[in-house]
Amino acid sequence: MNQAEKLMGYPSIDRPWLKHYRKEAISALVPETTLLGYLYQNNKASKDSIALNYFGNKITYSKLFFYIEETARAFVAQGVKSGDVVTLVTLSSVPSVLCLYGLNRIGAIVNYINVLASQEEIESYITDASSRIVVTMDLFAEKVLNAAKNTDVHRIIIYSLAEYMPIAVKLGFAIKTRNNNTVHHGNGLFLSWKEFLTQGKENRVNHYRKDPHAACCLAHTGGTTGVPKSVFLNDVAFNAVTQDYMLSMPHKQGEVFLSTMIPYVVYGTLINVHMPLCLGLETVLIPKFDPGKWSQYIKKYHPNHCCSIPAYIAPMVEDQKLKKLDLSNLLTVGVGGEGMNMPLEESLNEFLFSRGSPARIQKGYGMTEVCATAVVEFKHAYKTGSVGIPLPKNIVCIYDNTDQRECKYNEIGEVCMQCASAMIGYKDNKAEMEKLFQTHSDGSIWLHSGDVGYMDEDGFLFLKGRIKRMIMTVIDGAVYKIVPVQVEEILNAHDNVCESCVVGVTNGKNKVLKAYVVVKEDSDITLVEEELRIKCNSKLSENMRPVFYEFVDKLPLTPAGKIDYQELERRK
Repeated sequence: MNQAEKLMGYPSIDRPWLKHYRKEAISALVPETTLLGYLYQNNKASKDSIALNYFGNKITYSKLFFYIEETARAFVAQGVKSGDVVTLVTLSSVPSVLCLYGLNRIGAIVNYINVLASQEEIESYITDASSRIVVTMDLFAEKVLNAAKNTDVHRIIIYSLAEYMPIAVKLGFAIKTRNNNTVHHGNGLFLSWKEFLTQGKENRVNHYRKDPHAACCLAHTGGTTGVPKSVFLNDVAFNAVTQDYMLSMPHKQGEVFLSTMIPYVVYGTLINVHMPLCLGLETVLIPKFDPGKWSQYIKKYHPNHCCSIPAYIAPMVEDQKLKKLDLSNLLTVGVGGEGMNMPLEESLNEFLFSRGSPARIQKGYGMTEVCATAVVEFKHAYKTGSVGIPLPKNIVCIYDNTDQRECKYNEIGEVCMQCASAMIGYKDNKAEMEKLFQTHSDGSIWLHSGDVGYMDEDGFLFLKGRIKRMIMTVIDGAVYKIVPVQVEEILNAHDNVCESCVVGVTNGKNKVLKAYVVVKEDSDITLVEEELRIKCNSKLSENMRPVFYEFVDKLPLTPAGKIDYQELERRK
């Protein structure tokens, strides 16, 4: 009997994606240990290998464990205890990594917040988390200080990007930034990173066994589909995702991973820090990644792996210096955070192939509530247009909310998931929890993603848009419900279009569609618009055709790297 004859016709029952995984990946038990415990477990036999590369300062795993213990002692000296929430306002840096694991060592919870947040937003984050300790880069010290005035914060630990830089680089950095960021000088609320570590030298971290099922991270959703929410995640969830990558992603210890994402998003903390470190990779920390400098990063660090967002990966194609480089060492290019249109995906794959790279764009899908990643493409499991297959410990079903039934293969419905990496829950938001986790007719509980898609017989998931991102257009009194991604797919298929976003706008008594479009350099905008209108007229019904076009240099992004369509809706 062949595979097709064995299928029952329902993805969650058949789980066809499992045929793409080795038995070891399917049968492996989720690591019941802490973040730090899993990091140590995977690297205790290779402590001399390089863990972090920060501006050329290569920190071994042995040194990393020493620094983590040093940081944990320093937090104990400040009175931080198990269950406390410490807020961090930081870019990707060595102190941000040390805080993650140092706090985990003593059972405390890390609360990374967006460095672009306003003073009022930072105050709200601190108050909501009941944080009494804040760690911040000096670049954001004044904003954090003003935000902390009306909170219970009694200590702000401040550090510079120069911490842990090589001496020569640090001297150059000091000259470049001299006389800057002096708001903390003489202020008793602040404690420098050096003073922070010094005060912890006489302390010991008592033997403590953190419950890996208790919270280790307070994350925050992007808010693109509603009010932003705070999400409690635990060690087991982080490690479940990490283990799935470890057993399914081809890699060798000592290979180089280029970390491009800020720690504020779980995709940054987990996929760009915890995962590569647990895999024994040399993780290159870039405080503020510049997608215009790909050629510099490639020449300096020779990365083998990277996971980023479309907005960071897309400029590769236009980088003239990169076009002259050999990319044969680049083995993995992962993309998440936002969907990637097929023309861009194909263009990037052609570019990588032309430069000798064996990599092809590997997309993924997830949400903060499941530790950023639930579905992934691998080299051995890939289909153009899909976002991949569920990780081996996850189950996905496509659900028809109208008929209250699971969809069969290739039927469109809401993407629902059961994940080993599911969150503990939202902080103080029972109503949203009940909306997210719903009980189906058979009594099983599923996370309802709000995304629309379908699954094929091989277990590949294809997304078609968001339930919540529907546009209600009004034309001559008639109301139409539009899924904008269907229009955007037509626009993005144009050879000169990089990306687009369609929103609803008022036009007299009607509400119609407006397309924001990013085109390739030197494109004739007038001609492109004319061709787009012709294409839409031939492929879309009248109510789905954009009435207005605006060509922009780039689309706005949320902190999580997703297109901020709400910002476009607010534009006049």
